[in-house]
Amino acid sequence: MNKLIFTILTITLLQGNINLWSQTSEISNPSSTISPRIFQVSFIPYFGTNGLNSENYINNISFNILAGYNGGTSGFELGGLVNIDRYEVNATQIAGIGNHGGKTTTGVQIAGIYNISRIMKGTQIAGISNITTSINGVQIAGLSNHTIKGNSVQIAGLVNLTEENAIFQLSGLTNHARNCKGAQIAGLVNTATESTGSQISGIVNIARTVRGSQIGVINIADTCKGIPIGVINIIKNGYQRFELSADEFFQANFAYRSGVEKFHTILSAGIQPGNLGAPLWIYGTGLGTSQSVSPKMLIDFDASFNHILKKGDAGNNYLYKIYLGLDRSLSNHLSLAFGLSYNFLTTDIRDVEYGRYYADIAPYSFSNQTYHRTNLRTWAGAKIGLRFR
Repeated sequence: MNKLIFTILTITLLQGNINLWSQTSEISNPSSTISPRIFQVSFIPYFGTNGLNSENYINNISFNILAGYNGGTSGFELGGLVNIDRYEVNATQIAGIGNHGGKTTTGVQIAGIYNISRIMKGTQIAGISNITTSINGVQIAGLSNHTIKGNSVQIAGLVNLTEENAIFQLSGLTNHARNCKGAQIAGLVNTATESTGSQISGIVNIARTVRGSQIGVINIADTCKGIPIGVINIIKNGYQRFELSADEFFQANFAYRSGVEKFHTILSAGIQPGNLGAPLWIYGTGLGTSQSVSPKMLIDFDASFNHILKKGDAGNNYLYKIYLGLDRSLSNHLSLAFGLSYNFLTTDIRDVEYGRYYADIAPYSFSNQTYHRTNLRTWAGAKIGLRFR
């Protein structure tokens, strides 16, 4: 019995694909060759009430026990395995395995595995995949959605792919659209030629032009007319600076600033080189904004969070820093950065290495208070450095 069903299904799918995608004058003008019928029932293609002429009828109601092949449906079609329509479908199609819409499908396709239609104006819901050449509507699939062009909402467990326009894409792994005019939300990767809205991913967002926001670990774009929020933001025509600096606490620091001038992220690391055998280290991240006050001058405002450690001890010792400074351009690729900071140092007094490593690391303090197991010291500082771009 299983072999019989498999054979019937294979023949049905082949028949459906050959006829569904064929480009003939008959398809372009089906009204001259087909007639309406109120109802049809079939067991497999051509074994039903419409017999060998089933492709010449558009049915109001169509019931296919295993699989059916019809000219079209204008109301409701239900199939145990597969529904296949050659011309127009203005109906709801429900199938255990798959639906093949005609040249144009207007309505709803619901299938356990897949839905296929050349032009879809409505909603496709499938357990695995939805495929269409053009869609104005919604695609919902357990694994993937694919369309070449149209304006669509795509929701998939793994992958959404649109070669032209997309309004909204949501997937567990990746989304791709040439032009996304809404939001792309993915667990791993979003890609778009042009994004007007938001790209939100667990790892990477990639776009040529962004008119909105990118939120991810890594954001990549040629041009961003919005805000990228990530650990690393690579904007070709944006703001990227490599910084070497010294301050009152750590005399050798490196930072990478990336994003756009009005909002960028900062990755930094530093060392006290006085005792290279057992130096004090710092690393952290932050957010910054820069505002232009002249063609060669920027005002910087940064806020950063940093972890301090010595040798192999990585306790709960943190430096919070607020910085206000100036960035003076010296050439097309070099600028001088200098400014003032206010610092908040928290150290864990219960750390077994507190007395040995961290008790007196602050250069000086305006305040020195202990709250439960945490010592808090504050002071003002200064920084000077060179930035390369």
